[in-house]
Amino acid sequence: MDKFFEWISNNSFAAAILIASFGVLIFSIVLIYLIAFFQGREISFWPPKIGNKPLGKKNTEPTENPDNKNEHNIISQSDENENIYILKKTGIERVYTNLTDCKNDMVLDFQRATEIRLLLQIGRRELGDGVSSMFFPLSKQKNQPGTRLRVLRAANKTPFLSKTRAERRGRTTYDEWQGELNRLHGIILRLKNIYHVNVEEREHLEPYLWRIFIFDNTAYVSGYLYGSGNDNTAVVYKIKEGENSIYAIFDKYFEYLWKKYEPNTDPESDKHWVNWE
Repeated sequence: MDKFFEWISNNSFAAAILIASFGVLIFSIVLIYLIAFFQGREISFWPPKIGNKPLGKKNTEPTENPDNKNEHNIISQSDENENIYILKKTGIERVYTNLTDCKNDMVLDFQRATEIRLLLQIGRRELGDGVSSMFFPLSKQKNQPGTRLRVLRAANKTPFLSKTRAERRGRTTYDEWQGELNRLHGIILRLKNIYHVNVEEREHLEPYLWRIFIFDNTAYVSGYLYGSGNDNTAVVYKIKEGENSIYAIFDKYFEYLWKKYEPNTDPESDKHWVNWE
């Protein structure tokens, strides 16, 4: 070994070649490790080891290539399993972009139902007397024995449709709000007295939080997410009754409000809630 170093020290050309070769070797090793790192391989400096290249992500876009059919079926099955999981854990069966999007499904559930509950404010869209009304034409046919329709609507004295709020908002006058509330009350009277529907109404003082329609064991709920235009912009959730389902919350919330606004009672009295569960 001493003779080797002596020879190197006396031969500058050989020394230069040796140093250059050693530099190339180090550079190559570093480059190889860098490439392996960016490829996602498992690397180890001691003992020196570079693992296999991981498999790339499968293409999730369906193509016309027959070889992709099985892969597309696997992806669809995964989405379906996720939807089943959400349904089991929350009861949410479907999400709609707005009221119009779910109208056909609500009409079918309304027609089949014998126990119908509606939490409304003004109710222009739901129980209006125009062609765009969602439930009024259907309600006229709900006069069969055993069918019950309950409506919770905003009271004329609600603080959320007051003169002060109308002036501040500047889009609708207080008199227009009162006219809409009186119109809704008149619609309910028509259903009861002319079409002989078993319909009950109670007035509430609740804020614009939830719009709730319950048809037997299916609820359609939508939040008042925006200052206006919620009919066309707020999503609607279809929720089925079942184990772990949040349907129970909206079912109980409606019953709570129904009892809270029972006529000729004091909702702040302990006796009013002694049997509440």
